[in-house]
Formats: sequence, C-alpha cells, structure tokens
Amino acid sequence: MHTNTTYPPPQPRTSTGPLLPFGKYRGTPLEDVPDEYLLWLGTLNDLRNPLLTHVLHEMARRLTEKDRQPEREAVAR
Repeated sequence: MHTNTTYPPPQPRTSTGPLLPFGKYRGTPLEDVPDEYLLWLGTLNDLRNPLLTHVLHEMARRLTEKDRQPEREAVAR
C-alpha cells in the first residue's frame, strides 16, 4: 500500500516571526538567523520594507536582550 506521505514529515513552525525570503538562510525565521548574517543584512543598501524594518527590530531585540544578560546572572546568584 502506497500513501502520499512526505519523508521526513514537515515540522511545525515554532516561530511566528517573519521568514528570510532569500539567501543562505532562506525560509529561516529572522530570530534564528546568526548575528553576523543579520548585521550583514542591515548593511544592504537595497533592502526594502517591510524586511528592513523587521531586520532592524530583530537587531534591537538582540541588543536589548544582551544588555539584560548581566541582570539575569546577578539575580541567579
């Protein structure tokens, strides 16, 4: 008996954020793109909205998260 099953089965998306529409990380949620690649995206002169806005917001989110890291470590002690 043959079924139309795709192997491996598709995984449910865990992110609700925007996906990168091109390049090495095409289809990857911006929150999962490495820092270096995200920074490179921010330097592109022809990156347009809404992707530009999403990239800038993700960069800001990561910077804010890193700024709060020492606070979390101090609370854990």
